[in-house]
Amino acid sequence: TRLTALALGATPGQATLAMIREARFGIGAAAAAGFGAVISEVGAVMMVGGNIAGHTRVMTTAIVL
Repeated sequence: TRLTALALGATPGQATLAMIREARFGIGAAAAAGFGAVISEVGAVMMVGGNIAGHTRVMTTAIVL
């Protein structure tokens, strides 16, 4: 996309902006998938490992809480 924009006469700034515009849905999907993976990991650890007030037994809950 960037090379195509440059070949069509866009400035480097315009080419970069076009590339970001084209990639925004992919970037958003990757961010949503990453957030979902983190939430599911914490949820699974909370169900299996538990979290007693003042005494955390697993590393994931120690990091998050």
